[in-house]
Amino acid sequence: MSSGGGGPEASSGLPSGETESKGSVSESTGTLGSCGDNVTDPGEECDDGNTDNGDDCTEVCTVPSCDDGLKGRDEADVDCGGSCVTPCPPGNGCVDDDDCQTMTCDKGVCAGAEDGMIFIPGGTFVTDNTWEFREVRQTVAAFWIHQHEVTTGEYEGCVVDGLCAPPPIDSQNDGEDSRYNYGAPERGDHPINGVSLSDAENYCDAIGARLPTEWEWEWMARGRDEGRRFPWGDSPDPSCEYAVMADLDLLDGEFGCGMGGTNPVGMKPAGATRDGVQNVAGNVSELTSSTAFQRDQFARRGTSYSAQSTDGDTELFEVSYQSFVSPLSRSAARGFRCARSK
Repeated sequence: MSSGGGGPEASSGLPSGETESKGSVSESTGTLGSCGDNVTDPGEECDDGNTDNGDDCTEVCTVPSCDDGLKGRDEADVDCGGSCVTPCPPGNGCVDDDDCQTMTCDKGVCAGAEDGMIFIPGGTFVTDNTWEFREVRQTVAAFWIHQHEVTTGEYEGCVVDGLCAPPPIDSQNDGEDSRYNYGAPERGDHPINGVSLSDAENYCDAIGARLPTEWEWEWMARGRDEGRRFPWGDSPDPSCEYAVMADLDLLDGEFGCGMGGTNPVGMKPAGATRDGVQNVAGNVSELTSSTAFQRDQFARRGTSYSAQSTDGDTELFEVSYQSFVSPLSRSAARGFRCARSK
């Protein structure tokens, strides 16, 4: 009589007639099979000897398709481009322009706008650092940035939703001819101004974004590796064709190309960057998240509706121009746009 230890009558804990198995038995070899053994076993559509995606057999031994959430050899990115009918959205990989929704494949990545933002591929450049008084080499990872400055209407919507605070200075309490846009119904498409750094940060956070760094801003403004002098190119010099600025040819209301202050966003398409970002020079200068001078000042990039270009002095409109502000300060000539990491 058995003692019930490890003898032939010991129970496996399985129902009668069943045995334990960690795989299927290959019909061709008679051995235990698995995905990645270079044998197409029962239940597998394919087996190329590995469990990698990006070829003709996926990591689960099925033939790639355009809706499996995996990247096949003939797809530009996951389920898009290449052999797939669906083109890839901005930020996804590509081989040529036909792979992209925006018909722009830039160095293997689909460029273009999405949710009001434009994709900017990353890179490295050398620039002047004003507060350190030296040239610096900056490397920027790929990111997204708003095509336009955040508008007054967009910011007011954030206030209504209880996620943003109204600026303390607005068109209603600043007196007649105020250049502050908040509270002026006719300026909903103008850039929001009069905001502090924390106001701008709160808005960007509310939409799942952030302020750009000053180096992201400059990389975008200079046309990336093109190294442009102005957002629109190395020439011509600034004028109201390219930027919302002070027009000294006008006797009255010369600020804002004759409008006296800001203009609606997007009104100067000729001044857009290589990637289509608008109002980078003029309209309002823009807050960034970068600090300087022992971290009690923040970098402001770009210039505003009150900037002038006289006698060949174009520094204020050049993409390398830097200035710095207190995080608590507010100005009718200052606004912001948001960015998002890739």
